[in-house]
Amino acid sequence: MPTLNTLCTEMAASGRHITRRGARDWWSKGLLPQPLRRGLGRGLGTETFWTDSRVLCQAQATYDLLACYARTDFALLSLWLLGFPIPLGAVRRIYDVLITNALWAVHGRPRQPPEDVLGGMANKTAILQAKRGSMPVSVRQTLSDLMLEVLGIVYGLEGEPEFDMVADLWGEVAPYLNPNADRGREFTGGNDPHDGIIIALKFIKNTATFPIQQRMMRAATDSEVTRARRLVLVASGHIRRMMLVDQKNLESWLYRLTIAIGHRAVPILVATLRDNMMRHKITRSFLEVARAARRSNYKPT
Repeated sequence: MPTLNTLCTEMAASGRHITRRGARDWWSKGLLPQPLRRGLGRGLGTETFWTDSRVLCQAQATYDLLACYARTDFALLSLWLLGFPIPLGAVRRIYDVLITNALWAVHGRPRQPPEDVLGGMANKTAILQAKRGSMPVSVRQTLSDLMLEVLGIVYGLEGEPEFDMVADLWGEVAPYLNPNADRGREFTGGNDPHDGIIIALKFIKNTATFPIQQRMMRAATDSEVTRARRLVLVASGHIRRMMLVDQKNLESWLYRLTIAIGHRAVPILVATLRDNMMRHKITRSFLEVARAARRSNYKPT
């Protein structure tokens, strides 16, 4: 059973220095589990300890996360995504705040209509993308129009999206985003790219808009939220088995991937898994990936 002294010593040995007071601050914020205390007898005072040896790994992950981002909410959510015991109440509150802030940034400006805010975001995205490669001005404008329509769906603007129009816009810009792509065919499994894009857009509208994500996270049971996280971890595990790279670098890369994907994917997965048809499709897809991983020639080192 690791003690507070052991934790500080082990952290220092790994190059992560933390004081006893700093550790107390972490568990007061939920970044570490609450420890227990026991008497040492004969007036020697008490000792602080944990029953779960994973607290050492959690402390190291906490240190690394705060060193990169210095935000308690980000660290808490990331620790939870990586499988550490973070209370679900805290996870729900963080997601609610994140989604509320995202919506407020677009819908909460009294002097600027949401369409204008999204238009500025779309235009900046198009300019940045154009700088990465050769893209005519006319195509850049098309990309801006495309981003505006997609952002309108994601942020839940009123009105029914023109899915056919958005798919046509994608068909115009796709060759410039990926010159090797056949009009987006690589995203649609060889099917008609136009139909594939419409399917993707309808999926976003029905399950992945910010208003829907917020409603689903508020209504979801603890088991539904945990199941969504488990899917993220399962996906990371399959990637781990299939990647032929140095194990140490792979773990670091997978942690970053799990955090980057999980932060955005969990509310969408919660909404998706509440649809029986989509839940079966996702389960089948994961099983297919698992079979492919077992058939691969990868041999763990």
